[in-house]
Amino acid sequence: MTIQKPKAIIEDIMIPKDRLDKLNKMLESNRSRVMKDLAIRQTAGGRCCRCELVPTKIVKYKLQGITLAERYCTSCFDKVKGELV
Repeated sequence: MTIQKPKAIIEDIMIPKDRLDKLNKMLESNRSRVMKDLAIRQTAGGRCCRCELVPTKIVKYKLQGITLAERYCTSCFDKVKGELV
């Protein structure tokens, strides 16, 4: 018996330009990693699951009543999009 991988639902993470500018300014500052991580989570919901940069895409899989969500930056998404079903 083979288990089929569920179909991926791909969505853009929409961040208003003013919030993105504010986030980028914060990331370029000398603030602590904890503060930078908190800013990314508040703005984009979390970091890229592969490289920990600011994500631009969210990939969701529905599995038996549970939704698995993975966030990807543009670079990492381009690398894995061929693997997504």
